[in-house]
Amino acid sequence: MGRGKAISEFERGQVKALHHEGVSKQKIAKALKRTVGLVTNCLKRGPDLAPGVSTGRKVKHSDATARLIRRKASNTTASASRLKEDLNLDMSERSVSRVLNTSEHLQYSRMALRPQLKVADKAARLQWAHDRMAWKEQWSRVIFSDEKKFNFDGPDGWDYYWHDLRKQKKIFAKRNFGGGSVMMWVGLSRDYKAQMYLIDGNLDSAQYQTLLNTVMLPLHVQVAAKYRDGAIFQQDNAKPHTARATQNWLQEHGIAVLPWISRSPDLNITENLFGIICRDVYKDCKHYNSQPELRDAIVLAWQNISPEVIGKLVDSMPERVFEVINKNGGYTRF
Repeated sequence: MGRGKAISEFERGQVKALHHEGVSKQKIAKALKRTVGLVTNCLKRGPDLAPGVSTGRKVKHSDATARLIRRKASNTTASASRLKEDLNLDMSERSVSRVLNTSEHLQYSRMALRPQLKVADKAARLQWAHDRMAWKEQWSRVIFSDEKKFNFDGPDGWDYYWHDLRKQKKIFAKRNFGGGSVMMWVGLSRDYKAQMYLIDGNLDSAQYQTLLNTVMLPLHVQVAAKYRDGAIFQQDNAKPHTARATQNWLQEHGIAVLPWISRSPDLNITENLFGIICRDVYKDCKHYNSQPELRDAIVLAWQNISPEVIGKLVDSMPERVFEVINKNGGYTRF
């Protein structure tokens, strides 16, 4: 927020008169439409301060220093304290943060969590996207699915940095499966949403087949009945999904499976849904002390996701495909 206009001689006289009559500083500030801090400074400095002189805090850094701080923050993931140290600044950490907060291009953001892409990964993503450039109605037939673990104390990897809004978001590598207290599976299409399935312990091929039979197969029947060409099932390349027993189950039930490329969470809309669920489950820094408590919160968050949200995510698939092509197999902004 910018500094207010300097206090006038007339206002100083009003402050003095009202204070002499025993009026509180809060009421004086309200009467003059000024801040309590300005009234306090006016009373502290007395009649020696010339009219028209601002009582606001003076900036202790130059414009050049501010530009240096913003430029450094734009090109690194350094915190305000680290910027102060690296640039050898004669100013407080709070002042550095104030400079960053006043920039229209910088925003304190959480890093995107994505696996590191190798050359072969980019080539596979690019070919996958080229093969589906013409897909439109086909995306409505796809049943997207995935699993996620939730911790009692919140999701892992909430690393923040100063993000330049004019640049691509920074990412860093992570393992596909981290620790957690409760694991959930979701499945959904453009028109239907499966019942959430909460997984006990570690997921293996046998339990995954039970999951598919219990919640995925009914969803598959619904989607297949609506579209002449049937449903397409999407799953990633986790071991329970690619196990021979799982593949046999899918073939026996006539399930068409969408070929999937590794290291591509940005192409699976369930990742966006998990983000929505996380914000709901952990809002206001909510922590959990038991599995039943966390499970109830997850189920409620899943139920609260509207068909409109799911529809927009499915409708974003053609844009995701073309963005992969435009980035030569690199990550999209999704």
